[in-house]
Amino acid sequence: MRRETGKETHAAFRRRPGKSNSGQRLSSITVIRPVEPPIGPIACPDLTASYPLILTCAKPSLFCQSQHRALPSLRKHTVHAEIELNPATAAARGIKNGDWVEVRTPAGGMRARARFNEKVDPRVVVGEHGWWQRCDELQVGASDPFNPDGTNFNLTVDPSIRDPVSGTQSHRSNLCEVRLALGTSGAKCTAELAAQPEKPF
Repeated sequence: MRRETGKETHAAFRRRPGKSNSGQRLSSITVIRPVEPPIGPIACPDLTASYPLILTCAKPSLFCQSQHRALPSLRKHTVHAEIELNPATAAARGIKNGDWVEVRTPAGGMRARARFNEKVDPRVVVGEHGWWQRCDELQVGASDPFNPDGTNFNLTVDPSIRDPVSGTQSHRSNLCEVRLALGTSGAKCTAELAAQPEKPF
């Protein structure tokens, strides 16, 4: 197998004595140089004082994207929106497992319950999109998807910043800060979380 660029054949693809050559040719592929996300600690160091954490987004394991949260058989396992963070990150902010917290980015914010995960890097926070539906059977009300005090992860994302290749929005690369939501307590939440099965990372 060989690859040619113009009239030159790269040495790594030249036929070696005693070896067969299929005659196939690999076309030249232009590889885009990796770049830092538009919003990140390297690209925007001026923002890290107010937003020191990196916010990413993971697909839910119980639900299909933003669907099925109204089904009590699924919703009972994760009643409210959650974000995962390292216990050390939470302790530095006075957050207990199960507390309602505010997640703020330069674009907006949301609320969710803290769920500790020691496998998460202390500099990173992991959220889930698709949270605002109600579940009548569990007496869980809906959340206004346009309210920054609601549970809609999309409000943390700037829709004008897009990936240059796919054109998708930056759901997995953002800067944020997390703080305890005012007027909330983690005692009841922690008891509820303790009854839930461990989630795979």
